[in-house]
Amino acid sequence: MLAAYFPFLLLLTLLATHTCSEDALHSSDQTISPKSTHNTTNSLKTFTNNGKIGIAFPDGVPCLMAQLEARLVIRQLGKVKKEYDDTESILYIPSHHTVFGKCAANVNDKSELTIVWATDDGGKYELSHSFAAEKVESSIKSTWKWTWKLKNATLAYFPPIEKEGEMVTCYMTNKSQIWAPLKQSFLCKHALNITLINNPAEQPCNVIVQYKANMQILAYNLDKSNDFGNTYLCDRSKEIGILTRLKSSSTVSCGFVLGACAVATIIGHSVKRHWSFVQQPYFNLE
Repeated sequence: MLAAYFPFLLLLTLLATHTCSEDALHSSDQTISPKSTHNTTNSLKTFTNNGKIGIAFPDGVPCLMAQLEARLVIRQLGKVKKEYDDTESILYIPSHHTVFGKCAANVNDKSELTIVWATDDGGKYELSHSFAAEKVESSIKSTWKWTWKLKNATLAYFPPIEKEGEMVTCYMTNKSQIWAPLKQSFLCKHALNITLINNPAEQPCNVIVQYKANMQILAYNLDKSNDFGNTYLCDRSKEIGILTRLKSSSTVSCGFVLGACAVATIIGHSVKRHWSFVQQPYFNLE
């Protein structure tokens, strides 16, 4: 009787073996295949340390850093002023601000640094700096060099909820004074101003950002350095330095000329007195 069921039992055994083999194969494939995980290596960190602010890679190496203090000279910000109203208000950027931004992986990317702070009345400010790299012609003919510069600066103002008004955005209008060779940091030993305005059709804005002396920025840290590295002195400091040296040289030259004139006057006066003394006896004989 068992012999009659033998072919059927054999078929069930073969099917069970095939199923187990497929399950084992699928299980093996799942073990070999890479796991799908979210890549967090591109996440950035912000830092504020010993007066320096900036953005850093996950390993702590800064990719953009700055050392700056600034204040806003607000002539108009979201309020329509009368023509004869020339009042201004001063708003200092506090040290307890928030920083965020974006780093450039190469010369084709832009880097950004934004400083955010709030005021006691509930208003909020965002001062953003956008940097870009570009090739410029060097002083040597037919040669080009990479530089980075402040491409744009914007100020966004969010009025308090209880006050009427809309968000105001201001843009940089004057030519950028902040630039340096690609692998160098920008250093200015003197104060710099940037004027921010907006489209007349939008909420009115007229603000001057005044950066305090000794501002330093490294917008492209492609060498992964932990400090500002080689510095490039701003044009304003160079011009003031040249004028100071010229003034000093002029002072020395004027002093030398005055001294020479004084000596010549004394010598001339002495010669005149001596000549008068020698001639006096002959005058008496006459």
